[in-house]
Order: sequence, then C-alpha cells, then structure tokens
Amino acid sequence: MPVPVPDRARALSALQGASRQFTDQLRDVRDPSRPAIGHWSIGEVGAHVGHIFGMYPELVSGNASPLENHLDMALAWERMLQEDTERDPIAIAKRIEAAAGVLLTTVEKAEWDQPVKWHGALSVP
Repeated sequence: MPVPVPDRARALSALQGASRQFTDQLRDVRDPSRPAIGHWSIGEVGAHVGHIFGMYPELVSGNASPLENHLDMALAWERMLQEDTERDPIAIAKRIEAAAGVLLTTVEKAEWDQPVKWHGALSVP
C-alpha cells in the first residue's frame, strides 16, 4: 500500500512552525545539562536535533545517509554527540534555524512523489 503524499504547503508550514517553536524553547533554557530524554540532557537533545536537520537536506537531495545500518542508529547518534560537544542552547538554536532554512528550501524544490534514500540504504517516500 503506497504512503500518501502530504500536502506540500501544510507540511512545510508545520515544519517551519515546529522548528521555530523548538528553537524558541531552546533559547529559554538556562541549564542545558538538565535531563531531557533517557540519559540525554537538554543540550544533547538540541544538538541531536541539529544533527538531524543538517542531515535531511542531503537525503532529500538524493544523497545516501551517513548511517549505513539503520539498526545501529542509537550508536551513531551517540557517536555524533561525542564528536560534537556544543551544548549552548543559543548556538544550537542558531544551527537548527540555519539547517531548517536549507531543509525547507531543499524540500520545496523536491519531487514529493519520488522515493528518497534513507538510513541503512532503505528507500522511503
């Protein structure tokens, strides 16, 4: 069964709104070392979101994911957090905003009904 293609304008508007809300919340953080999700701090969650936003334009453009095995995603995320030690919420918010802008521009130009390469060389709509 094919996955339905979402309405482009609604999806882009939702992405823009959600990323703005997230970065606004990051800017209000006073202690990025506080726990957030699992064993990750608020700063680590923010950095992770920045990594994801930075990765998606490449995927949408048809490039392969840097994650060769989708079953090892947790290990890859941990490695990325170890390599990128930025935890300042304002710096991370700026990074996410820049990446979100690139993602929105890339997605606007993309053919929405064509599959893209995903993690582990999977193809998804």
